[in-house]
Amino acid sequence: MNPSLDWTPYVPDYDNQFSAGTHVDAEDCVSQSAVHSIESQIFFLTGKRVRFSPRALGKLSGTTPQGNSTTNVLAAIKKYGLIPYASWPDLDNFSWDEYYSDIPQDVIDQGKDFLAQWNVEFFSGVSDSALALGPIWLELKEPTTNHFVEQINSHQFFDSYQPAIKEITLPVVNRFQILISPKGANMELIKDNGTVFLVSTDKTSKIGIGNQDVLTAFFPTEPITDGDTSHIPQVGTLADGIILHK
Repeated sequence: MNPSLDWTPYVPDYDNQFSAGTHVDAEDCVSQSAVHSIESQIFFLTGKRVRFSPRALGKLSGTTPQGNSTTNVLAAIKKYGLIPYASWPDLDNFSWDEYYSDIPQDVIDQGKDFLAQWNVEFFSGVSDSALALGPIWLELKEPTTNHFVEQINSHQFFDSYQPAIKEITLPVVNRFQILISPKGANMELIKDNGTVFLVSTDKTSKIGIGNQDVLTAFFPTEPITDGDTSHIPQVGTLADGIILHK
């Protein structure tokens, strides 16, 4: 967990969805922001910068000139994983067909390495306090369309247009979250005096589980152990998919 609620130190490398030379927009902000969020989390969890290909995810999730949906992008991540950036990099200037050209199967198969290493979970309607767990997949209302970005703290986001870091001034449509965790090293569920807490593996923070319905919906098969968590700071409560700040 990140008790500071600030992901600015972990922002990823910049990816541009707009080709200045050809004036073509890839319209893949949903994929861009999803990849950026995951890259930030891996840097936070491992101390290592990694880079994946938003262009590949945009293709595999079926981006159209009208954009894409969180449902399609999440499904593509869970099916294909994430392809290393070096294997399918951005193009400095591109046409629509060039950007979304077919990806060779041997390149697509490289995404399996991500799936072998990481669990992927999705939450909708989260609050700013969810920044304790990871960046927020933020949907903003623009004059003619909606735009997805990586929210990195309470007032700023990381964008796929320059300048990369901007203030949140547009109306917020929704806050989603993609959370990853290392396979075999998930956060632990501990029951303390009748309350179940989601406890970080380093035992530095915990989130309370609001009720049995939430526990069943989000953690249907995870084991629960009894223990004393009184010494671990609580940063929020998970209730109906929303993390309420404590």
